[in-house]
Amino acid sequence: MDLGSLAIAVLSAVVYSMSMYVKKHLNPDNPQSFDRVKFATTVIWGVLIGIILDMSGVPINEQSVEEQFLIYAGLIALTENIIKAVVRALRR
Repeated sequence: MDLGSLAIAVLSAVVYSMSMYVKKHLNPDNPQSFDRVKFATTVIWGVLIGIILDMSGVPINEQSVEEQFLIYAGLIALTENIIKAVVRALRR
């Protein structure tokens, strides 16, 4: 397993999670406090995405760290939103 790729996925998850917190915390209509569970869940998704991409043979070569960072952050956001939508639909 490529630990560098896993580290980038985790870092992407942390930055994504913190950016969403700041965005919601600064919302004047409905400010949100820091939620450790949401933060931990996002980091876990980052780890899982990094492991899955590494094990599936997706080539992670000498591409720039910025490109990998954006790809991981996008995948984390996409999977999080899909799962939230499914959970909300099932609760109805």
